[in-house]
Amino acid sequence: MSVRINGYAKHPDSIVGKIECLGYYEVKLDAIQKHKLSEFPIEFFGDILLITETGRLDWLNDIGLNRSSFIFYDLASNYFSGQSLKTVDGETRGLMFEPSLMHYAITKLLDKQKVLIISFDSFIQNEIRDRQEIEKLMELKKLVEETIEKQGMIGIVIG
Repeated sequence: MSVRINGYAKHPDSIVGKIECLGYYEVKLDAIQKHKLSEFPIEFFGDILLITETGRLDWLNDIGLNRSSFIFYDLASNYFSGQSLKTVDGETRGLMFEPSLMHYAITKLLDKQKVLIISFDSFIQNEIRDRQEIEKLMELKKLVEETIEKQGMIGIVIG
């Protein structure tokens, strides 16, 4: 399994629907591809362990996060969320997200990485290190900031 994340311009020919208060967009996936902000997505191999393991901590609120801080990842990784690809009138559609949904959570994860990582068992700590998740999260934060600057949206593909 891999997680690929990229920024996209909000182009009217690609957006089918929007839930503004939640920052979700339903998009035509074929049409949106020509509006990528980066040719190469940020790619994680396997789950993003820093997100999944942090989400399980009882003391998440103590560091300024809560379970809903990772809603973008939960929706992207849950087959039943609506993020899973669907076809309507011959078009493949999926969800994309306001980048601001991710920015706070990613910033907090990076700021608190040492405290978080030492709370995980040694296997998870080694996996995070071996997968270079911290470096990839720094790249992701930069992509999210660029997408915010360009008033775009974020697409997450898990496959």
